[in-house]
Amino acid sequence: MSREVEDFNRRLLRARDAMDRAYAEPLDVRAVAAVA
Repeated sequence: MSREVEDFNRRLLRARDAMDRAYAEPLDVRAVAAVA
C-alpha cells in the first residue's frame, strides 16, 4: 500500500471516529471535514 493511500485511509478513519463520537448530535459536515 502506498504512503498516500495509507494517509488517506487514516484521514477517513479519523472522520468516521468523529462522526461516531457525535452520533446523537446533528451532523456537522464542516467539523468532519476539518478532522479529515
